[in-house]
Amino acid sequence: MGFTVNSSELTLTLLSVTNRDITRKNGQSLHRAIKHRLREKLRARKFELDRVERTYRRKKKTEHKLKTHIEDAVARRDPSIQTLVRQYNTLCKEMKKLVKERKAPKNSIPPAPIDPKAIWGLDVDDEIWQDVGLDEEDDDTEPPLWLKDDTVRSGIRAMLELDRCEEEEVRIFHECRALRYWLAEEWEVVASAMAEADDNDDFGLRHQLQLRRTELCKLCASWSTAIRGIPFKLEGLPPWGPSDDELRAVRLDDKNAKTVARDVDDDDDEEVEADGEEEELPIEDIEAFQRAEVYAQNTVDSYLDLGF
Repeated sequence: MGFTVNSSELTLTLLSVTNRDITRKNGQSLHRAIKHRLREKLRARKFELDRVERTYRRKKKTEHKLKTHIEDAVARRDPSIQTLVRQYNTLCKEMKKLVKERKAPKNSIPPAPIDPKAIWGLDVDDEIWQDVGLDEEDDDTEPPLWLKDDTVRSGIRAMLELDRCEEEEVRIFHECRALRYWLAEEWEVVASAMAEADDNDDFGLRHQLQLRRTELCKLCASWSTAIRGIPFKLEGLPPWGPSDDELRAVRLDDKNAKTVARDVDDDDDEEVEADGEEEELPIEDIEAFQRAEVYAQNTVDSYLDLGF
């Protein structure tokens, strides 16, 4: 006994099944993409807030400014996270509706929506980590190490801090070389201008240039001491400019100036202490002054009584 199949009906049936399967695949892919983005944003937010909490414990002024900056940055990104949550929950409703209307494949499980108020905690059992209905084959997977292991979390923060330090090291190396290039060029320009001023007997200009030369010597003494321990490349760099004798003279003058200033401050402190001691009068002197005032007042009263 045979049977006949209408080719058009078979084609429509296959297209319907294929479309449902494509719709399910696309829905799952879109769900996974949104959830992946949401996880990444929440992870970044969590690490930033961890730094804020550590800064709050230290309570330093500079760290407080950094804490405020991070909090503002986190607050600006919160709306985008909430938008992803709404998009994800809207897709969950659509997939649940398809399952209810039996337009989804058999035994399909719609993904559970995410509670917008519970996404900030990032607990291990939060819905954000569950991929029920989104994977091709549901399997039991453990939470990632960065979430459940404090040692891994500390290591991630240390690695990020190391990366920032290495970036800063490169910038410092470039800055050290730029300082030396700039000072060498300034020194050469001042030396050339002084030579020209000597040829023209311009003593006023030469005096100003000499002051500038002394200022450059002070900068060189300060900068060369400050960057002495930084291992930047010296190949191809010009010399600082000032000679060793000039640098020693500048350092000696600076040391003497600091010594004189310290001695003056000590003398001022001693004068203040001495003035304070002079203002304090013994109790006997105070009583003597009081008796003198009483005597003077009594004398005035007696003269008034006599008619003077």
